[in-house]
Amino acid sequence: MDDESAAAAEDRESNNGGGDVPSSSEEAIEHGEKFLKWLDKCSEPAVTRLQIIQFKYLLDNLKARRKKSSSSSKQ
Repeated sequence: MDDESAAAAEDRESNNGGGDVPSSSEEAIEHGEKFLKWLDKCSEPAVTRLQIIQFKYLLDNLKARRKKSSSSSKQ
């Protein structure tokens, strides 16, 4: 890892509390959606379009499951 990469990694860790995981599924999904937008824009050659579509499908499934559980708990 070069100095620039190490500095960027340290910045990310300090910005998110040392790598803490999101405290709720809602927060995790929000992070996932931001990551998906970034993947769509970054044109990273190591990531295929199929992988991006699969990740979007995973997020959609998690959102649908969250909506089902919240609507059934209200009844």
